[in-house]
Amino acid sequence: HVDRRLLADLEPQAVPLGDDAAPLVVQAIAKLGRQTPAFGELLTADPPTPPGLYEVLETNLAVNRPALEILTQALGKSHCRFSYDYSTHQTFGILLDHVQKCRDLSRLLEADVLHSLAVGDRDRAAAAIAENLGLGELLHEDPFIISQLVRMAIAARAIQSLQTIMAHATLSTEQFAALDERLERMGADFTLRPAVAADRACVLTAMQHLDENVNMVDGLDAAQAAKFDPQRWYLRPALWREQAFMLHALTEFADLVDKTGLAAIQAVAELEDRY
Repeated sequence: HVDRRLLADLEPQAVPLGDDAAPLVVQAIAKLGRQTPAFGELLTADPPTPPGLYEVLETNLAVNRPALEILTQALGKSHCRFSYDYSTHQTFGILLDHVQKCRDLSRLLEADVLHSLAVGDRDRAAAAIAENLGLGELLHEDPFIISQLVRMAIAARAIQSLQTIMAHATLSTEQFAALDERLERMGADFTLRPAVAADRACVLTAMQHLDENVNMVDGLDAAQAAKFDPQRWYLRPALWREQAFMLHALTEFADLVDKTGLAAIQAVAELEDRY
């Protein structure tokens, strides 16, 4: 069995507005102030920046507190359904700027941990880590591979913040248990298969409407262009072979993507060599 769904077939059912975090996340992003280069450098330093009273952190946090306050309201929602045009035939033109902006929100929460530890507010530092993990998990329903990569990046930064707090403070039993439970739940629920399926649907949709996405007369001289029969070209058996190739390749990848261990690594390498 090979899944032949197009992107339009993946459009999710609507959820009640009160259960959807997406509008609040979009509002939080709209409230974001510019993060200075020095702010980013402090958070990406190697070795990691220790807790401290850094003016650049305080300034950027103060400017962006309104965005973080709105984000806090979003974190309690059971769904996060960003709006996409699932009916589009130009699937690789779908913009994910809002997903990338979630990383800006994540950096602010990471900075909040450093600042809170510096002023002795362990509870706020622990809460900021939980919020950062929750921010990443808001993306778990987003159908695109890029969204899932951003989700993983946010989780990785939150876990680095957890390492920082463990090195500089003592969490209460309740705080440690809550973070441990969240991480265990994230691990148990994590899957990339839906994102690979969505990627496959994007590819097939674009290929199904190749005449809209590719101008095949580009590069042809006038005589060649005059003879070009788009209907014959776009329905040629070669296109069907390409579609079958992508279907099989991405279906096999979907079957492997959530497997772990040495055997899975070897299977992916074998798939890559074969295709």
